[in-house]
Amino acid sequence: MHRDPLETIPSGASLNATLWRMSSSAVDPHEVGRQWIRRMSWTNRRAIATRDRMSDASTRFTDVRFREAMRDPIAQIARIYQRAGIELTDDARAAMTAWRSRDAAEKLVKHTYTAEQFGLSGEQIRREFADYTCRFIPPEERA
Repeated sequence: MHRDPLETIPSGASLNATLWRMSSSAVDPHEVGRQWIRRMSWTNRRAIATRDRMSDASTRFTDVRFREAMRDPIAQIARIYQRAGIELTDDARAAMTAWRSRDAAEKLVKHTYTAEQFGLSGEQIRREFADYTCRFIPPEERA
């Protein structure tokens, strides 16, 4: 699943700040941001390097862009099933469609956060994830 780091890095930092608050009364959001971007940048570079060393990478991975999955999740699921050699039955498709209808009816509270509240900037995130973004996120889908 590929999503623009300008969206995922602040989101991950926000989640981590919440987790820290569960066990500490003193959470520095900027420290959370520094640790998160460092960890995700390292992990991302390592994952791409590992993937690039695989001779069968083109058949081993099915890349799904987040925005495509949000736009038409059933089509993306069908593509994943097809690549994996699994039949997407009519019953499974109907169950997924029914679940989506029920899920869409729930009114969830919108979670808001910014990169800046974690001491991060868009420029910094773009710089750290430039290779990933150029490779996996088309320009029209960048935040």
